[in-house]
Amino acid sequence: MSGTLTDEANVTTSAEDARVFPLPLSDFEYYMLVDDRPTHPMVFVMVVHLTGCLDRTAFQLAVASAVSRHPLFDSVVQPVAGRGWCWVRRSQPGVTIEWRRVSEDAQADSPVTRIPEPVTIRAIDLYHNRGLEIQVDEAETCSRIAFHLHHACCDGIGGLQFIGEILARYGQLLTEDGERSPEFEDTSMAALLLRGKGDGCADDVRRPKKSLMRSLAKAGRLIFRRPVPLTAKYGVSNPAATDAVQPCAIRTLALPRSVSRQLQSLAVHRQVSVNDLLLREMLLQILSWNQACGGISGNPWLRVAVPVSMRTSVHQRMPAANLVSYAFVTRRAADCHDPEQLLDSIHRQTGDVLFNREGLVFLKCIRILRAIPGALRALLGFKSCFCTVVLANVGEIRRRFSGRFPLQNAKWRAGNVIVEQICGVAPVRPNTRAAITVGDYGGQMCLHLRTDASVMSDADSERFLAEYAARLVALTVSKTATDPDQETR
Repeated sequence: MSGTLTDEANVTTSAEDARVFPLPLSDFEYYMLVDDRPTHPMVFVMVVHLTGCLDRTAFQLAVASAVSRHPLFDSVVQPVAGRGWCWVRRSQPGVTIEWRRVSEDAQADSPVTRIPEPVTIRAIDLYHNRGLEIQVDEAETCSRIAFHLHHACCDGIGGLQFIGEILARYGQLLTEDGERSPEFEDTSMAALLLRGKGDGCADDVRRPKKSLMRSLAKAGRLIFRRPVPLTAKYGVSNPAATDAVQPCAIRTLALPRSVSRQLQSLAVHRQVSVNDLLLREMLLQILSWNQACGGISGNPWLRVAVPVSMRTSVHQRMPAANLVSYAFVTRRAADCHDPEQLLDSIHRQTGDVLFNREGLVFLKCIRILRAIPGALRALLGFKSCFCTVVLANVGEIRRRFSGRFPLQNAKWRAGNVIVEQICGVAPVRPNTRAAITVGDYGGQMCLHLRTDASVMSDADSERFLAEYAARLVALTVSKTATDPDQETR
């Protein structure tokens, strides 16, 4: 092995720890902790598909080094006198990695599909265990790493930064002399103290403060409007048996390579964003799906929750953590009858989200409820359906990692392995029966889906994902038909 391992993998940075820990939970972290259920764990999965087999020793060293710099993955949640619920550093040994030897499908078209066994949903007890579990499936010519991350520990961007650093450290250990090595930025433990300061930190742009009445009105609409959940067409024959069958944590569907580029072209043509297009098609998909399943009566509310990053310039070099909130795109079913008007209204709203940081309204709601003993838990139990679907558009995954990798066919090379695909999707809560992440990597757009396996069957899940993907492909087909020169540009 070339590369060296520093002492940080074996010795904790005690001086930094003493300044930061015990660390009180932020409002969003507390929300994720309270909303955690054995039936609906707030644990999301990120899966990395690799060409080549991992060097076990190098990977274990890379994980240990990275965890030492991302301490929320090495902490448990405990009450601390005078400080409330806090992150407390563990004194137990490092992360245990589960290694499994599996058979691969030699007939599969790509390394991504050569390990057919699904990654399953897991629950993590943060009161006794760290919020990180890693499983590596090794086959003859490829490997798959499944990272199970408790959502109280980090959001999707934080998880991607953490996993990118692990792969970069691994690549540094195995890079041959004279070859280019991956790079990553070291983290600052002290930056964790700024996790909950998204609304009070200086930023590059001064944004107008919303009036209290307007914020209260938005909070009221969030709480009192009741969105319709997705209806299951085939359903689960025996919901009580879902624990025994270990439901699938993530389903992935890759779109034709031209789709991403053509969606961007269509967005420019319509003077909207790709995210606006994704949101419109999701609302139309919800309406069409529920109509086909007999789940639409009257003029119900349809709601898509959109994760919104609250990161600002002061959050640079922060270890993996939660700097996220939600904005909500809520429409009546009747509002979806004119797709063009629907797109325009979504664009106006998402512009407001970006400019005025609408995600702060959700965080302020949590903060107020948290200050009233038992109020947040009661609301989460009373209002089981906050949204119909969660939709996260990650965009270009490589841009979400602050470091750099040498590339091979537009994909990361980390030592002796090539990163073929990176997948990730949010957990689901009761009556929010589907979450979808859209991301671009290696020149290809992929959709990643998680559904509530106690309600939606495998057939439901696969059909819902395929129908949404077909909508996006149809958009690009219509764009090409109206712009014949598109294919040659």
